[in-house]
Amino acid sequence: MKKIVSVVLAWMMLIGTTVTASAAEADHEKQLGNDIAYLELDEASPDMQKKILKAREQIIYNTDWVADGYNGAVMDAETGEIIEVLPHFSEIFPDWDVPTEEITEYEVDALPQIGVGPDDWLRFCSKRVYLEEASQSQNADSFETFQNDPYEYGTCLALGATSLSSSETYNVGVTNASTGKSLLVKTRLSEGILAILDGVYDEMLSCRASTYSDPGWATMVIQGRYRVSDVR
Repeated sequence: MKKIVSVVLAWMMLIGTTVTASAAEADHEKQLGNDIAYLELDEASPDMQKKILKAREQIIYNTDWVADGYNGAVMDAETGEIIEVLPHFSEIFPDWDVPTEEITEYEVDALPQIGVGPDDWLRFCSKRVYLEEASQSQNADSFETFQNDPYEYGTCLALGATSLSSSETYNVGVTNASTGKSLLVKTRLSEGILAILDGVYDEMLSCRASTYSDPGWATMVIQGRYRVSDVR
């Protein structure tokens, strides 16, 4: 019996040591990636430049920000209260470039026509989306790509999950689908809390979502306000 207990204890210690070693290795790799990200890009070799840009992307897509030239915020969908104002990209990464994704073929979704007050929030998209676990190497697939019409949808958009089946939090991002330029990243949002992108006009926009917690279904919505009412 003592031998069995000794074997079990030895096995548990081995497992604990392995887990600790794996965690330490992961932390070391993360720190190494952070160190690489802050190397001087112009002074690096072509191969090292690729590594630097890749390391920077991992930091950028795990940080909350809005592209310069736009404004971003976080809003309670039920009350309309602004909870947080997002910093501009240049404030966080003054010497870095906003990531540009590879432009791929996309299918533009036909969204409904609208007709309410120009300053009222109007929900023009609502769909069930399965949130995959966020990847460290690539962005999530788009759940909605559409041509924003400032007369129909507005110049200020809010997007996010109004319900989550399994995930504790979720992440959203918006990209200009014509140029591949990222416009907004907001991570770890709770159910019913939306991200706002203000300052959009006649742009092809691609919206994506993922989660750092358990994957699962979400009801993702997009709504707009501040519709342009001038005569075209």
